[in-house]
Amino acid sequence: PTRRTILRMLNERDMTAGEIAALFFIGCAAAPVKPARLVFERSGGIAGFDDRLEIDLITGATLLKQGTEVTTTTLNAEQLASLQRHIADLNLENLSVSPPYQCCDLLLYRIQIDATTIETTDADLPTLLQPFVATLNNLIAEIDKSDTSYNH
Repeated sequence: PTRRTILRMLNERDMTAGEIAALFFIGCAAAPVKPARLVFERSGGIAGFDDRLEIDLITGATLLKQGTEVTTTTLNAEQLASLQRHIADLNLENLSVSPPYQCCDLLLYRIQIDATTIETTDADLPTLLQPFVATLNNLIAEIDKSDTSYNH
């Protein structure tokens, strides 16, 4: 129930403290918690990538670091919704990822969603993560094209 629904119920009848607490708990438990922060790092490979993409999943504020070059932008609502759908599809609590196989020619991916961190390589990339990583790689390419960057 929403806050408005709880207040309406309180006004309609006298409730015990236990009933009020139960409604509050149900309201809090029913509200899904959306991730707030995403950090995606892509490094290595033949091209020698050194990319870090930081996204505030609430506001869309985005920072892309490629080596010493930094680009900032704000994602639109569609891009944020797409990322949230991908994250929801991952089922982070049950996602199993093997330790990454180390090789100089492989891309190493590090994905941090709030307190959850996943590390993998392009050779070990789980099927479930492939669409999400592709979306993040495409997002880096889009931001790189817009290039409102500054150097440190």
